[in-house]
Formats: sequence, C-alpha cells, structure tokens
Amino acid sequence: MTKVEKALSVLLNGGYFREMLEKNSYTKREVFVSRLFDKDNRVVKGIGTATFLDMKNDLIRDYSCPSFSSFCKIYRHK
Repeated sequence: MTKVEKALSVLLNGGYFREMLEKNSYTKREVFVSRLFDKDNRVVKGIGTATFLDMKNDLIRDYSCPSFSSFCKIYRHK
C-alpha cells in the first residue's frame, strides 16, 4: 500500500490533514508542517507534507481551525 492509498483510507474514515506552523526542535525556527490525523485526533506516522502535496487537489479546505491559531488550515476529503 502506497502512502497516498494509506492517507486516502484514513481520510475516508474521518481523518484530516492539518497544515500549521510548528517550532522546529533543532533550529528553533517556525516552519509549516502538514500532518495527517486519524478520526481519534492521533498523528499518523510516516505521512506528511509530500503526501499532502500529492493529494491536495483531491482535498477540500475546512474552516474549523482552532480560534487560537491564525496559521492553521484543515483539509478533508471531498
């Protein structure tokens, strides 16, 4: 199973991608990261920005970001 197939499976079962600023623990700089979360809000290991960019055309933006973050975008399956 490829990473895109695994991500699609998670998305179809209620998961979502979240793109937001996080502080890099090594450089201490803020960088945008994309993480895939399952329906229980746990990070799915091994799937990140490259897979997100491959799938971005098949996703729809959701505006339900937490109010504390102005640098957050959530994407769900169409």
